[in-house]
Amino acid sequence: MEIQDIREGMWVLFSGQVGRVVRLDSDNGKVQVEHLTSHQLMDLNASEVEPDPQLHTDCDLYY
Repeated sequence: MEIQDIREGMWVLFSGQVGRVVRLDSDNGKVQVEHLTSHQLMDLNASEVEPDPQLHTDCDLYY
């Protein structure tokens, strides 16, 4: 994904897992993602995350 298409609070997929973007570093093309179940924070390149139509930004449910 391109960094300009990513927003804080957005649900994304990374390495086959689900997480929420908590911080953006536009200058370096990095995003910090909180894993859905473990709540572990991970620093990733923007290219490592992707949107998924099943992830709804107005709801905390994944289905």
